[in-house]
Amino acid sequence: IYRGNLELAAEISDAALQNEPHSPYAQVAAARLSMENGAFDEARSRLNEVIAKSPEYAAAWKLLGDIESAQRQPKEAEIAYTNVIEFSGDNFKALLNRALMSIYLGNFQSAQKVLAAVVTAYPLARDHPGVQFASGLVQLQNKQLEPARKAFFQASEYSDNYPQTQYYLATIDLEQGLVAQAMSNAYKFLGLVPGSVVGAKLAAKLELGQKGYSKAEKLLLPVVAARPDDTEALNLLASAMRPQGKNAEGAELLAKVAALQPNS
Repeated sequence: IYRGNLELAAEISDAALQNEPHSPYAQVAAARLSMENGAFDEARSRLNEVIAKSPEYAAAWKLLGDIESAQRQPKEAEIAYTNVIEFSGDNFKALLNRALMSIYLGNFQSAQKVLAAVVTAYPLARDHPGVQFASGLVQLQNKQLEPARKAFFQASEYSDNYPQTQYYLATIDLEQGLVAQAMSNAYKFLGLVPGSVVGAKLAAKLELGQKGYSKAEKLLLPVVAARPDDTEALNLLASAMRPQGKNAEGAELLAKVAALQPNS
């Protein structure tokens, strides 16, 4: 699976299930293969069967948490990772993932407690990029900008795994008036996640502030095409149009915003 040879992995998995059809280990491996093939419902169903028969099997809960996380179900993922911790003891990845799910659910106090438990149980994990990223999110929520910057910067050394660090660094830069630095980090983020809506809007805001109207327009046109009801993007695009003499287009965009938000 890790080498990307899913056909061979499927052959091996089928052989394992033929030999041991009721093995929870083999069932979890098969579920992992289903997940890798994008068959999330099939993987979830297989794992639920395993958990029904072996409710304390931590590996099944761990993969279920990964599936729920991948499908943006943080509450379900948090429950799964909590069960991993309960049935396997202090598990670093499960603790870190649980902290991240708490953050995505807006429960920053819980996340802070879990992160404290992580570094207590695993002192060397203090410098782990995932721990630094999660810590940065908590510190940013608490308006601790410099500690957050330090944490995000450390995590940004692993940008392939945590590309969002560049986005949050850009937001901190903007908050502190470091416009050129914010612009640099915003474009670094877009280089890593070229389809990001929030990244495009942040870069467009920065370009508008520097009178880069055509650049802002170029950033926003794909966003508005993909999300025609995004009033923030429509407003920003109108702001980019008018200084370029495209008053009719700008007025049309603002009329659309007014229709979407008649009480504004």
